Amino acid sequence: MNEQASSWHVRVAVREDQTAICRFWWALMEEQMASDPELWLACDARERWCRGFVTDVRSSIHAFYVAEDAAGSVVGFAHAYLMYPPPLYAQELEAFLAEIYVEPSWRGKGVGHALVEQIRQWALSKQAKRVRLEVLARNEKAPHFWNREGFRPFSILAIQPLSGNRKD
Repeated sequence: MNEQASSWHVRVAVREDQTAICRFWWALMEEQMASDPELWLACDARERWCRGFVTDVRSSIHAFYVAEDAAGSVVGFAHAYLMYPPPLYAQELEAFLAEIYVEPSWRGKGVGHALVEQIRQWALSKQAKRVRLEVLARNEKAPHFWNREGFRPFSILAIQPLSGNRKD
């Protein structure tokens, strides 16, 4: 375990973590939107995601973990859910790592690794065959982190805007 881990730990998220997790989810979205102008969210995305957390956190097909510092403050979170891949692939249960975020001052201390490891363990406990995730192409730091975690590029998702107007 990381030598700094005595100052933090990872635990299963609970309903009472909603405020912190929603704040971190929004920080993640802001970082991603800043890195890629092609990422645009619905005007009510934050409200819908946070409302969905309330039911998802209790669902057996979702997993939420938080990293907490010694004072009990949440410093990061990860969220995954169970899914089956598109029909052209073997229909084996997978875990989709939908979001992971670590507060900037806590990055590089093993928190992200510990969150990913908890997702791996949860996925194994659900008999998932693999963990899948997506990364924005313009997120330059992500490939290094995911490589270290044992992930490899698998497919490319491409978009082509059909209009110069992105507004809803």
